[in-house]
Amino acid sequence: MKINPLSYLYLFVVGAFLIVTGHLMFAKTMFMDGLFYTTIARNISVGDCTVWDLKFTNTFYSNFHEHPPLAMWLESVYFDVFGTSWVVDKFYSVSTYFFTAFFINKIWKTIYPTSQLSWVAILFWLFTPVVFWAVGNNLLENTMSIFLIISVYYSLKTVLTNKWYYSIISGFFIALGFLTKGFVAFFPLSFFFIYFLIFKDFKIKLMFRNSILIIIGTLLPLVLLFSFNHTAYLSIKSYFDIQVVNSLNNIVTVDSRFFIVKRLLSELLVIFFLIVVLYFITSKAKINLSKNSFERKWFLFFTLFGLTGVLPIIVTLKQSGFYILPVYPLFSIAFVSLFNKRLTFFHDKIVSSLITRYVSIVVFLCGFTMVLFSFSSYGNDSEIVKDIEIISKHVKKGEIIDSPTTMSDDFSIHAYLYRMNFISLRSDSEVKNNFYIINLEQDPINKIPNGYKLIPLKTEVLKLYKKVKFI
Repeated sequence: MKINPLSYLYLFVVGAFLIVTGHLMFAKTMFMDGLFYTTIARNISVGDCTVWDLKFTNTFYSNFHEHPPLAMWLESVYFDVFGTSWVVDKFYSVSTYFFTAFFINKIWKTIYPTSQLSWVAILFWLFTPVVFWAVGNNLLENTMSIFLIISVYYSLKTVLTNKWYYSIISGFFIALGFLTKGFVAFFPLSFFFIYFLIFKDFKIKLMFRNSILIIIGTLLPLVLLFSFNHTAYLSIKSYFDIQVVNSLNNIVTVDSRFFIVKRLLSELLVIFFLIVVLYFITSKAKINLSKNSFERKWFLFFTLFGLTGVLPIIVTLKQSGFYILPVYPLFSIAFVSLFNKRLTFFHDKIVSSLITRYVSIVVFLCGFTMVLFSFSSYGNDSEIVKDIEIISKHVKKGEIIDSPTTMSDDFSIHAYLYRMNFISLRSDSEVKNNFYIINLEQDPINKIPNGYKLIPLKTEVLKLYKKVKFI
């Protein structure tokens, strides 16, 4: 069977990505936010809570309305199909990247039907530091990125085919993005206005028509959902009050409103570096870039469009670098567009080379090997996870364990305990349950309440005590 030489370049991209991320891809560790979401998703799957009335544990966020539920519900479907092992948590998170990469490829092919550079756009996207960090961490933004990149694809189809109904489809996927992470998903509504600014042949009448249609496509499904499902309405209302209003008024996580802009620029440094390297590699090509070229217009469009997903976040001081994950595919497409001719020269030089094929195969096999090793890895939380695995075998399912008040915000321990065996932590000055747990990194052993005896488990950080029964 003859293999398309281009396939080897995609194989190289996947392999290189796995080398960078594979050691933790399926490890038993996860960023705190992702632990929340995967625990809640498992709860939905086993019937411990419902989609519109989410629960983290029995004692901590027993009513969870901090975010809309769509991503957690989708992950619960994975649990329904594949079981509730830890591997499924990671598999869901990783699989979101395949969907996003697929639509990056489709967008590139839609803009440049004869170009074979979509692998470069995918490469730039994957090697943005926050992107390869997030792959196994199950962030809501991972799921939202799928819906928003699909929305961009259908908006693009609208302007290139002049078929109005694609605008409505695009809006529908923005609505799904909203049900995943809320109002930050609305930035693709700016698509047609930005397109109008860059492409002068796009008439103002078409801009208004398509903008109205995409808004209808976004709002109509949400209005219908909240009108006919009162529970959904109450859940989203709680999300708005708790997360949106509170974030704008009370929550501060950064010192400057422009933190998110600085973070964007720092994340794009890797792309800048790759561009410089490729520029020098192709310096002998003597390719002239026209100031008004087709490629330059797409660069300006995707850059401005991407900024509409970043700049609105400066209204709040609650910011984090991963909040803007969905914009990085746009910036990747932008920079590949700008250097399309030079990158095409580079591509043509290597695509049919036997060296390229051998290197791609070796790189992929190395990356795949690292993934296999990650299944037995514990990652950064190794001591905590190993301790909780031991404790979960000695405490029955559904038990509530008392703990010092210092552990009330030890979110990862809350999550791992409930994720592994539905064990809840109760952090209160009044101790009343059969078990008591401490974290040696926070609490000394001499502060154990009277009437509790240490259970001699081979744990390192967490120590479990049991109430002594006097006869």
